[in-house]
Amino acid sequence: MKQLKKSGQNVLQGKRTDEKNLKIANDRIVIEGTKTETYSGPLPHPSILQGYKQIEPDFPMKVVNEWERNSAHIREQEQKELDLQIKKELRGQWMAFIVSVLSLSIVLVSVLTGNIAFAGVSALAAFALIAKAFLQK
Repeated sequence: MKQLKKSGQNVLQGKRTDEKNLKIANDRIVIEGTKTETYSGPLPHPSILQGYKQIEPDFPMKVVNEWERNSAHIREQEQKELDLQIKKELRGQWMAFIVSVLSLSIVLVSVLTGNIAFAGVSALAAFALIAKAFLQK
C-alpha cells in the first residue's frame, strides 16, 4: 500500500481486504466495513418473524400455519393434475386400440369378401394412422 501526503495528512491509498477499507487520517485508523446478508425461502427471515412476534405474540405461528396450508394445497393440486394427465393418456390409448382393431377388421372383411383393392388401401390407411400415433410423441 502506498502512503500519500496531502495537505499535512497521511492518507493510505489501498485495496479492499475482506470488505474492510482502512484509512489513516490525522494519526487515526478508521476501519470501514460493509455487511451484506441475503435470505431466500418460502417463509420470512426468522428476525422478521421475531419482529412480528413483538406486534402480536401468535402472529409468527399464523404465518407458518398459513404457509403449511398453502403448501399442502399446492401439492394436492399438482397430484390431481398428474392423475388427470394419466387418465387422459390412458383414455387415448384405449381409443387408439379400438380404432386400430376396427380398421384391421375392415381390412379383414374386405379381404374375405374379395375386395382386395379396398383392403390394400384400408390397410395402408390403418398402418399410417397407427404409425402416426406412435411417432407423434
